[in-house]
Amino acid sequence: MNIRAKVYSIVAAMGLTAIAITGLSIYALQSYEQHTGRLESISARTFIGENLNRLVSQVVSESRGVYMSPGTKEARPFADGIVKTLGQIDTLMAQWEPLVHPRERDAYEAMKRDLMKFKEFRTETARLGTEVSPEAASIQGNNETNRASRKELQASIDALVADNLARHAAIKEELSAFGNNIFYLVVGTAVAGIVVSVAFATYIGSAHMSRPLQRLTGTLKRISDGDLDTPIQVRRSKDEIGEIWKTVERFRDVLVQTETLKAEQAQSEQRQAEARKQALMSMAKDFEDGVGMIIQTVSSSSSQIVGAAESMSRSAEETTHQSTIVASASEQTSSSVQSVASASEQLSASINEIGQQVANAAQLISASADQARETDQEVQELADSARKVESIIGIIRDIAEQTNLLALNATIEAARAGEAGRGFAVVASEVKALASQTGKATEEIETHIAQIQNATSRTVSSINAIGGRIQNLNEIAAAIAGATEEQAAASQDIARSISQAAQGTGELNSGISAVRSMAEGTGASASGLFQASQALAAEATNLREQVAGFLRTVRAA
Repeated sequence: MNIRAKVYSIVAAMGLTAIAITGLSIYALQSYEQHTGRLESISARTFIGENLNRLVSQVVSESRGVYMSPGTKEARPFADGIVKTLGQIDTLMAQWEPLVHPRERDAYEAMKRDLMKFKEFRTETARLGTEVSPEAASIQGNNETNRASRKELQASIDALVADNLARHAAIKEELSAFGNNIFYLVVGTAVAGIVVSVAFATYIGSAHMSRPLQRLTGTLKRISDGDLDTPIQVRRSKDEIGEIWKTVERFRDVLVQTETLKAEQAQSEQRQAEARKQALMSMAKDFEDGVGMIIQTVSSSSSQIVGAAESMSRSAEETTHQSTIVASASEQTSSSVQSVASASEQLSASINEIGQQVANAAQLISASADQARETDQEVQELADSARKVESIIGIIRDIAEQTNLLALNATIEAARAGEAGRGFAVVASEVKALASQTGKATEEIETHIAQIQNATSRTVSSINAIGGRIQNLNEIAAAIAGATEEQAAASQDIARSISQAAQGTGELNSGISAVRSMAEGTGASASGLFQASQALAAEATNLREQVAGFLRTVRAA
């Protein structure tokens, strides 16, 4: 039974009391009207009887006037008075007839017969006094027999009047006793009904409303204090309090699930962060080792190229200086040419090695780009998890709104209950306030989720920046590859030149001018090679700085 039905049952109990009191009041009113009607009927009969007796005496008085008149002319007014009074007697008898009580019907009929005789007798008296003589009327009516009949008639009328007076007094006493009895009955019924209604209302309000709401308030307070292990006493009743208990249980379960999800999310984020950090550290170490080896190789090769270029420059100068001494320096020139050829081969091998290391660096950079994309996907998964948490928060918000709606309905029902629902209204207000606090907590969680999403967006931006730097490394690697190709072409030119120089050693005496020219060309090539090696060393230094910056960014992330 819901709270509305309980309140209605209290109202029904009070209504039954009011109905009982109303029924008794209606019964008392009807009984009073019946007694009053009987009193009015008795009073009317008594009044008619007394007037009838008075009219009989008046007829007797008019008859004496006829008796004492000296002639018929003087007797006429008295005779007319007799006829008029007898007419009034007929009117009274017509009024008395419907009021006769069954118990006095026989006495009334006997009195009526005597009255009819009296009427006939006195009508004859009036006729004799006006048509014959007053003396004839006196002889007819002024005797003891007539007086005895008249007294007997008046005695019967007095008896009826006395009986009605006695009944009137008895009914008044009966009405007074009935009034006292009905008063005590109505008061007793009202007191008993009020006591029973108050007891029933107290029982309903205390056992089914106040105490359950107190337990509910205590449970909600413990849950709001963070005690999610508090037991939920789900009621079997079908009222709103039972529904609130079920809602509180679902609310507690959702809070437990939320806390569990938060803990699992924190652990998952920590594991993912550690895994990403380990992966990034491992990638950084591998990249540092690989690129460092490449840079070291490039630096070493550039140093060798510088040395070879300086050697070639010195050799070219020496060849130019000693070109006039062709004969004596022939063998030395051949040896120098072989040294230059060997250096050219070493330069070509170093350049090829640089190209291979640059290719390896490009592969490592490509792997770093793939790892950055995987990291971006993991961050997107983190954003998806945040959105799932938002959906769960939406569920919590819906539960809080439903609790707020139930509290509002409870407040309305308590307002309808009036004074009896005041305590329930206070509890409903507390439930409504708790629902509002839950809504505010949900908004705070949404704010934290938004902060997580902002952090995720910043992480995506950082990963994109890393991707850009990796793209720069790709461009640098491409530039290094182009430089190595140019160096390879230059080394091939040098090798061809040295081969031609070796082939012309037999014609040294005849081609001294060509040797000098070749020596000058070798010096120029050596100068170009020297400049290229310096540029390669600068690029290696720049690459080392870029790699160091990239590794610092990765390790900081």
